[in-house]
Amino acid sequence: MKIRRWLWVGVAAAMLSLSACGGGDDDNSNGGGGGSPGGGTTPGGVGAAGGTVTGPGGAQIVVPAGALTQNVSIAISASSNGAPTLGDGMSAVGQVYEFTPHGTAFASPVSVTVPFDASRVPAGETAALFKTNAATTEWEIVPNATVSGNTMVGQVSGFSWFVVALQRPSPSWQFIAHTADDQSAPIKTVGEHIGAVDDDIDFGPLSIAPLGHDLTASGEVFATASGKTYWVEAEAPRGEVSRPADRVGGETRFNLFQAFRKNEAGATLRFQITQALIEAIDNNGSMPVFSECPWAPGTGPADVCKDEVFGEVEITIAAVVINAGPGLNPDPGIEVPDDFEVLEAHQGALRLWGWQENWRAEVQTDVVYRHEYMDGSLPGPAQEVLELYDIIPVFKADHFEFTVASGAAASTDAKVTLKEPVNVEIDLSRLPIGTSFYIEANAIAFAHNRRGRESFVSARLRDPADSTGLEWEAEGLQALPKPKVLAGALFQDEPDCGADADEESGTLQFNAAAYGLPEFRNNSNDILVTRTGGSKGKVVARVATTTGGTAVPGGHYTPVSHFVVFGDGDTTPRAVTIPIVNDDTFSGANTIEIELEAVNNCANVGTPDTAIITILDDETPPPETYSVGGVISGLSGSGLVLEDVRTGIDVEASGNTFIFDYNYATGMDYEVRVKTQPTNPIQVCSVTNASGTLQGANIKDVAVSCTTPQATGSLDLTFGSNGKVVTGLSGGAVAMVLQPDGRILALSNRALARYNTDGSRDSAFGSGGEVPVDFSSGGGDELNSLVVQPDGRIVVAGFAQNGRTSAGLFNYDFGVVRFNADGTRDTTFGTSAETYIDFAGSTDRAYKVLLQPDGQLVVAGHANIGARHEFAVVRLTSTGAIDMTFGTNGRSTVSLAGTDFGYGAALQADGAIVVAGRSAPDGTTSPDVGVARFLATGAIDTSFGTGGTTRIDFTGTGGWDEATSVTLQPDGRLLITGHLSPAAADFLLARLNTNGSRDVSFDADGLVTADFIGQSDVAQAVAVQSDGRIVVTGSAYTSGQTVLDFAILRYEVDGSPDTDFGTDGRLIIDFFAANDAAEAIAIRPDGLIVVGGSARNGTSSAVGIVRVVP
Repeated sequence: MKIRRWLWVGVAAAMLSLSACGGGDDDNSNGGGGGSPGGGTTPGGVGAAGGTVTGPGGAQIVVPAGALTQNVSIAISASSNGAPTLGDGMSAVGQVYEFTPHGTAFASPVSVTVPFDASRVPAGETAALFKTNAATTEWEIVPNATVSGNTMVGQVSGFSWFVVALQRPSPSWQFIAHTADDQSAPIKTVGEHIGAVDDDIDFGPLSIAPLGHDLTASGEVFATASGKTYWVEAEAPRGEVSRPADRVGGETRFNLFQAFRKNEAGATLRFQITQALIEAIDNNGSMPVFSECPWAPGTGPADVCKDEVFGEVEITIAAVVINAGPGLNPDPGIEVPDDFEVLEAHQGALRLWGWQENWRAEVQTDVVYRHEYMDGSLPGPAQEVLELYDIIPVFKADHFEFTVASGAAASTDAKVTLKEPVNVEIDLSRLPIGTSFYIEANAIAFAHNRRGRESFVSARLRDPADSTGLEWEAEGLQALPKPKVLAGALFQDEPDCGADADEESGTLQFNAAAYGLPEFRNNSNDILVTRTGGSKGKVVARVATTTGGTAVPGGHYTPVSHFVVFGDGDTTPRAVTIPIVNDDTFSGANTIEIELEAVNNCANVGTPDTAIITILDDETPPPETYSVGGVISGLSGSGLVLEDVRTGIDVEASGNTFIFDYNYATGMDYEVRVKTQPTNPIQVCSVTNASGTLQGANIKDVAVSCTTPQATGSLDLTFGSNGKVVTGLSGGAVAMVLQPDGRILALSNRALARYNTDGSRDSAFGSGGEVPVDFSSGGGDELNSLVVQPDGRIVVAGFAQNGRTSAGLFNYDFGVVRFNADGTRDTTFGTSAETYIDFAGSTDRAYKVLLQPDGQLVVAGHANIGARHEFAVVRLTSTGAIDMTFGTNGRSTVSLAGTDFGYGAALQADGAIVVAGRSAPDGTTSPDVGVARFLATGAIDTSFGTGGTTRIDFTGTGGWDEATSVTLQPDGRLLITGHLSPAAADFLLARLNTNGSRDVSFDADGLVTADFIGQSDVAQAVAVQSDGRIVVTGSAYTSGQTVLDFAILRYEVDGSPDTDFGTDGRLIIDFFAANDAAEAIAIRPDGLIVVGGSARNGTSSAVGIVRVVP
């Protein structure tokens, strides 16, 4: 079973001793704290005739005649200098007074008067007069002192420091968390606190928050400064039993210590339990599931899961008279009994546990009372203890109301509540006046919730409606400093009875040689020490666990060393308790060995004097379990963590195999995934055969395969030859696009080639993967751009020679040709697959073709209009005809400065067309970057720049600025790349806002540049990744070379270099140590970057394509 049993759930113990505090050498307290400011000194000479000396504030000493035999100069000062700190629980209500000379002894008692502030004494509390002992090391109470107004008067026989103080209890408390694997650990411990207590702790989140509660499982403890009212409560947090470290239980412990002297014949001490309450709610289904409460074959949740929601409180009150031990000295004239005698022992326990409608409430009264002498601290490691019996029940079943209420579907609320206060009286009538004793009150509330889901449990020793819980009242008693009672000291002064015990003292032995003790609720009185064959005199037996047996000390049981006492004529058997650790793990029948001896040989030891205890494990033997694991291949990094998501168990894997540290039962599902990928080097691991159901055998075939991805900003070695393609397309590529299926189309000035996704030539395209492209109008053609339609057809644009101008020069017009997906010419387009566009009877050059969503084509470049070069665009229908609804006769041009050349173009989502290039007033002036925007109708968009255009001098020094490409970010902002030449050309990357202004959020001025080694570098293309980062490519001189290489640069969204890419954000690629030119860029859906251009090998150039890991 899984119910945790706690002996000390609610305890109030009154341990009584016959002792006194008179005289100058009493030892009554430990140091605690105190002191007062200094005051005037008033000396006075007193001799054999006696006399009176008065000091500051009315402090006074009256010496009777004959108390001194010679003259002494007596002085009184308000000073604590040199005095010991106040003892535990002492709270001064006046100044400390020093009476000197120290060490003065009087032949008869003298009267001292010590002032104090009566207003500082709370109602219901009584102050006492304290003095330091003869060694001036500790404080002790002055017995029988009386109050006179704002002073206290007492009789003493020697000098020391004096103070009037309250003697308050010494509370301590502890909050303990319990986990799903039945472990517990204090999460807060406070000891030797003086004064009021009001503390709480957060055990964790609740599964549900019933009315009047928040979502935090709390532990709370409260006590008034006088200690006369105190209470504890605890709630259980939400947890999963499949995760052993999860918290599922909360516990609050409180300890209160107070010593007294009986001053009146009718002194009384009464305890009242005003409330004990346990509440549990379960909103889950009618049966717990296997993961909450695993059960063995042949059993079910009704057998195993009865305690899924559990609460407990206990109360113990005992009174014991013991002989004077260290620090417990009797008052003069009081007869000290030489036996230990149990006056009374009261105990009761209340528990509630279950789930849904399966609730059980129990009142238990048979718990053996045990007191551990630990100087007032909370229960801790095993110590020598005194067993006390004759338990009087505190609770009866009819004291409580037990209700189970059904709410909404699958919801029950079980509650046990004390109907009315229960009183326990400690009978002090047999104690003589002057007897000193102490009480120790302990209270513990424990809540445990293994079900975890929609459930709640709270255990309280309090009334939730107010601040009452447990209360005690005392009359005719004087509070005293805390005495010292040390473990093992009780019998150190017992007389040695010699080598041979008196036969009439009897024989001590166990009542059996073997015992069986249940693990759960081990409160059995089966282990008895018997006294037979005689009963003369007091005898003491010691019972202790040994190192024998198979049980693990501290794991299966708590090692102990007990004393049991038989008084003169007493033969009543004494029971011994061995604390058994109740856990949730089946460990079989383990054994404990115990032995018995007679203290100081005052009785004979018979047989059996040793015994074997067998722990009766109450857990069901676990079902046969199996493992889940598998093999790992390709792992070279470290830190690979695999997880079974069904159990939440993970394992850090290394080597070639792995196995989860979990016991799987038949029928359980498993699902393995990679929780953390390995590093050093970074790898990517995947799992096959990852899931299934166990069927009576271990799983060994889960397969984990790990690969080492290429570094970011490096060539993808799976593409072409080590990341490069250099076959075909003589002259190299001037443009490149990706088809939707990932194949690559590359365009040279004379041909069109298609490559498969792995970089090999697509033999199904044209002849050997290549088709020639030539306009029928004659020579002098130039190809610059291509686009792929959704149906796979390919449109190529450039310019073609079309006769001569009026000046006799070659006349070039825009030229567009379309191919079918297999590379054949599409004769349904234009005239024999071609369309030519002339603007004004002069040279016109197209550099970019764009595909609109409706299938129409936009071709951009520049045109000669009279003496000017202007940005020019034309729109064609899907059949290749000029769209006469666009601009003027399907054409539109714009002049920025007079000599304007458009090279790049982009299509906005609203159909607007952005053209970028260079612009200058004439052919001799260095140009600036020029940008224009046309509306979808072909009209100039006057909302852009100034009148629809903008010219930007990026160098600022009259250098050459030119845009070669333009693209759009998803937010509509424009990215322009090209080069600028304050001296040698550098890469240019600029970002403009949608209105044409420079975007100052991009590297502060809208511009970033890149220089490599001070020579001319030209950026040709730009693309935007799905994460917003920007990739630019072009050609650059690098590392002192005299030839150009591919240069690929990546920038963050704000324009700063992406230092994770390549080396400081740059990747340089050389092919054959000759000039290479990167012209185009495309980004695949998987993020891989494809760059195309030309690679020169010796005296000829061919295509150069690379694929780069992003």
